[in-house]
Amino acid sequence: MFIGVSLLLIASLLSGHVAADGPRDQCVAVWNVRQAVQTCQTVSSGVGVPVDWLLAHNPDLVCDGKELPIGTRICTRTYFPTCYQWEIATQTQCERDPMLTQWKLSRDKFVDLNDNVDPNTCALIVGNEYCVTDDLCTVRPDQCARK
Repeated sequence: MFIGVSLLLIASLLSGHVAADGPRDQCVAVWNVRQAVQTCQTVSSGVGVPVDWLLAHNPDLVCDGKELPIGTRICTRTYFPTCYQWEIATQTQCERDPMLTQWKLSRDKFVDLNDNVDPNTCALIVGNEYCVTDDLCTVRPDQCARK
């Protein structure tokens, strides 16, 4: 069994695919640049996160020491939602896989729930598990007090 699991892991790594870790991090706080004197460093100091963190969570942000354009929106805090249900892919494309219909997921929501799914191709690996909900009440309504 160890050899089989090892071969599967090696094949997965060689193919460039990795099993989904779950939902992508979600931005929960945004800094709006309102003054021309603000830079990545002043934003970093103001919110208490390193410039490297700002760059990692804001792919379009340019931190070259120059003033940031007024109106720039910068994510300054994130969280990772918990995945409450996983399903096994039976198709190579998310649009063709019945799990999206079964869980009433849009393509965008499915991509948000699975950090390793490319938003452009939405390619899946048949047999891999993918997150289908980050809503506990969907999976365990008895644990929720919805009105």
